Amino acid sequence: MFFDFNMHQIKPKRVDSAYTGPIGRYTRTLYPRNLSSEFNIDSLQIVGTSLPPETYYAPRNRYRADKLILYLQANFPSDKVFGITQKDISTTTTQQEDWGIMVLAFTPGKSCVDSTYRTFRNTQSEVHKKERLKKVVFHEFGLTLGLHHFSGKNLQCARC
Repeated sequence: MFFDFNMHQIKPKRVDSAYTGPIGRYTRTLYPRNLSSEFNIDSLQIVGTSLPPETYYAPRNRYRADKLILYLQANFPSDKVFGITQKDISTTTTQQEDWGIMVLAFTPGKSCVDSTYRTFRNTQSEVHKKERLKKVVFHEFGLTLGLHHFSGKNLQCARC
């Protein structure tokens, strides 16, 4: 699945990148800068925060992504918020009550959340980690902007 759009036609004014716990330098600082330049964002703030206890799902020892998204949109005054954590996250699917996921976004919406616990799983190198994180972040951020997946034969944009 790909997006079909001109990324510079959509411009959020302020974006917060909220991270929790110890994450690498690239995850904390460099990917937000890439996001900022690619989407032509006016202001990007990088904010350290804690995972709210009410989002924790004890039976599976992970955090509920939908609750994290709601927390981010309620607690950050920016146009968009991208949350990132090393902890495992999950959501409910039609077949599973608690399904572990890499990332979740409300589309369109204000926020999305990524778990490097799954994003970095089975990566072959640091370069592979960076490439995967960038693709995932760009893809999910595009969904928050209201962009839709494009599955046609003549792909116009293959950024993700």
